[in-house]
Amino acid sequence: MQFLFNEVFLPNKGLLKNSLSAIYGIGVERSGYLLGTLGINQGLNIRKISKYKFGLVSSLIKKYMLVDSALRRVRYTRLKQFMTMNTYKSVRYRSFLPIRGQSTRTNAKTSKKRRSLKSKK
Repeated sequence: MQFLFNEVFLPNKGLLKNSLSAIYGIGVERSGYLLGTLGINQGLNIRKISKYKFGLVSSLIKKYMLVDSALRRVRYTRLKQFMTMNTYKSVRYRSFLPIRGQSTRTNAKTSKKRRSLKSKK
């Protein structure tokens, strides 16, 4: 049986704990906590879960957690708010440089690539 949560189809094989991690904002740890709260076995295969139990899990997620588009929207607004502040960290972030004190002379190849791609445009 294929389960759908907020337009996300969960994988049809494997453990329920791992399948719930397909939802944006829920990892393996958080899904284990959810299943433990509801008293559902964490080693349960997703094929063996009933519609009722999946309904319990999905209602708990919808009621108490930010997932999918709501979480993406919150993260995006926080990032935009951070970028409007003119702190040292936000200036480094805007110029695609390492933020947390990494050296840029010999390392930070990814940052340099991003910076060179941006300057070519």
